[in-house]
Amino acid sequence: MSPIPDGDDEVFVSQDFSWGLLGLFGGFPRSDWQVCVFGRRFLDAIAAESPRAFSTSLEGDAFSQGDLAERAREAKTAELMLKLGLNCQLARDHGLWTRDLERRYRKLERLEDQNGPSAELLEVIAGLIARVELALDSAGVDYEPAMSHFHD
Repeated sequence: MSPIPDGDDEVFVSQDFSWGLLGLFGGFPRSDWQVCVFGRRFLDAIAAESPRAFSTSLEGDAFSQGDLAERAREAKTAELMLKLGLNCQLARDHGLWTRDLERRYRKLERLEDQNGPSAELLEVIAGLIARVELALDSAGVDYEPAMSHFHD
């Protein structure tokens, strides 16, 4: 499995979420992609011996480079959405994925494509987190809760 995305996003994360690598596919027709790494030890290792593919280094989203508050909000949002995505996959892997969860997930995808956060988007995220975590709890599946990060 390669961290270089070729049509799908690739996610490699340590169990404690202290480091990881995200291969993000930009989509067709341009097929732009980026690889994002996080975690101080991992970043230091990449800096010491950087692969040629990692030619551009950005911190946070390119639009918030100078705004520390915006970067902090983006980091918290990214952690929340990563945990939600992993928990959704756990629900699928354990046969807990329902039509209701799929409907909520698709609605979230549609709303994410719209510009900017909205009350409806936050409501859909909270609802999906609650339903997925309830299903995982009911089945006795271990997971990292995302709901605890929602208010951040």
